[in-house]
Amino acid sequence: MRGKAIPPMVERGNGGRKALAYPEEQAVKVLELGTRVFWAGKLLSEQGAEVIKIEPVGGSPERRTGPFLNDVPHPEMSVYFWHYNTDKRSLTLNLETEEGRDILRRLIGKVDVLLDGFAVGYLKGIGIKYADLMKANPRLIICSISDFGQTGPWRDFRADNLVHMCLGGQVGTCGYDDPTISGVCGDEVPHAYHIAGAMAVKGVLAALIERLRSGKGQYIDVPVHSAASTETELALAAWEHAGMVVLRQTGRHAMPMRNVWWTTMAGDGRYLLAFAIQVRDDQWAKLVAHFKADGIQEDLEDEKYQDIKTRSATESHWRKILKKWCLLHDSMWLTNVGQQMGFPWFQVREPCENLADAHFSEDRGYFPEVYYPELGCSFRDIGSTFNSTECDSGPWRRAPLIGEHNEEVLAEYLGYTKAEVSTLHSGGTI
Repeated sequence: MRGKAIPPMVERGNGGRKALAYPEEQAVKVLELGTRVFWAGKLLSEQGAEVIKIEPVGGSPERRTGPFLNDVPHPEMSVYFWHYNTDKRSLTLNLETEEGRDILRRLIGKVDVLLDGFAVGYLKGIGIKYADLMKANPRLIICSISDFGQTGPWRDFRADNLVHMCLGGQVGTCGYDDPTISGVCGDEVPHAYHIAGAMAVKGVLAALIERLRSGKGQYIDVPVHSAASTETELALAAWEHAGMVVLRQTGRHAMPMRNVWWTTMAGDGRYLLAFAIQVRDDQWAKLVAHFKADGIQEDLEDEKYQDIKTRSATESHWRKILKKWCLLHDSMWLTNVGQQMGFPWFQVREPCENLADAHFSEDRGYFPEVYYPELGCSFRDIGSTFNSTECDSGPWRRAPLIGEHNEEVLAEYLGYTKAEVSTLHSGGTI
């Protein structure tokens, strides 16, 4: 992975952007603890919330997840960590010490939102109870993301992303028609934690809005398993309402019954996703005209195909003709022609190909460059998942180094002096 050298740039903080804020506050302050919550923290940080990431003294386990810059494993060079932690500040804290736990309690009293990604019961086990936290800070919103929730017979069970994707149903609905072929939802991208994180942010935002009215915080319990189980498209509804199990299908939605393929080979050896063809008469006429212009006559001008029911019943027939026609053109030409006819067609891409797409990189600015002063260069990252007319969207700053903001956070939030912070360092508390 190579970066492009650029001159040093001024990093914009909350003072230089519109922040996710209340009328009486500069910005919503968020404390991020443990694993599972990194995506929720990122979603909030890229809209202007001030997110402090509490890490163990040696750094978060996320820092040991690849890929790594230049393929050299190092906790400060994890591209995985970089992506999920832009615009956050890092405070290392040893919660196995009483002094570390006391600092955490005091910090929680200063923030608006606590994202707890520890295992169920961990905070309580070290003497930090939700009820005590909310009593000390009645405006506090606590959102815990755990594997199976804080209550129930599975509350103490353990799982990881792939387990959640299996239990949630995604692995049963995504992948190839042939179940012996590998390539279903893997563990490289933490899909389950994305789902849970997005659900958590919805809950946090609702609680923040409610707090404007009531002045009170609240507790939000987000089980990853529950969140993943709701995101299976038709699968849950098909079973609940019709008693039908959906079938995995290559390159198309899982359905109770097999339908015809949607992907086809183009003349350049690339694949094209081509579907929703038999919808309107005018679209059908345009498609048949293209076939004819390329010397493919067949029988599609027959009057019977003017009936959408006939087109639907004979789809396997005319898709063979479509397949023949697609082999005459390259995938991007077919994409453009299909779009002109009003079809949601698109070439199948490698993710990196979108970096060169003007729609993303130029018009939308979706791959902003984030500067890394230690490396003297910038890397393109993925922009905010949504844009707002009222809040600027990140990322602005690279992910933090291990404990980079120890002195800054402790001074700003708790009034520690430089000498006191140094003492905490030497004593192994931070």
